[in-house]
Amino acid sequence: MYAALLSWGGQHADEHDYFSGPLIDGPEWIAVVYLLLALALLAAAILCVVFGIALSVRRLHDANLSGLWYLLILVPFLGAPALLILVLLPPDPRGVRFDNQLLPQAPGAGSR
Repeated sequence: MYAALLSWGGQHADEHDYFSGPLIDGPEWIAVVYLLLALALLAAAILCVVFGIALSVRRLHDANLSGLWYLLILVPFLGAPALLILVLLPPDPRGVRFDNQLLPQAPGAGSR
């Protein structure tokens, strides 16, 4: 197969050494470290965004508001302040309706 690749380049293919030398000048491990650091930071940023959304929705539920109010964040310039005001509302006991309600267990049917 190597001979076929050399013959593909014509009669001057033997004069060129296409695969000599390092691909990256300097230590290659630095590029790998930077790549891993960038991936770790990206993963951390994604986790922060997901947990921030979950926390905001739980806080809206605590104020007896639907979690769909979080979509206010999509409104330019006014959405974030409006969401901040909604999140700062005092808790409402009627917000318990958003909690998972466990079914009462029969007497003597404890978990083991």
